[in-house]
Amino acid sequence: EFPKTHGAGQGEVKITVETDGHLHLIAAHFHFQEPCVMEPNGEHFEFYPGDSLQLFVSYRYTVESLVDTLEPHDIRIEDSFLTANGEEGVFICGL
Repeated sequence: EFPKTHGAGQGEVKITVETDGHLHLIAAHFHFQEPCVMEPNGEHFEFYPGDSLQLFVSYRYTVESLVDTLEPHDIRIEDSFLTANGEEGVFICGL
């Protein structure tokens, strides 16, 4: 809705599953099909056919990848609660 609200014109939203090192993420990009100027909050942005704008990104951590991410900051997972399918979780962390 953001591109449409701010005058993006013709384009296509593509949702992808990507990898960033050992992490997986879900991303949504708006791909412009015509030139346009968008001015959200008074900022001026020009886009041309072939340009894309990232609308959303969500990293999908496993317990192992979260440990790898937090460990360099001396944060450890003390307990975790995962749904049966393993797609959602809550992590209790400490220093």
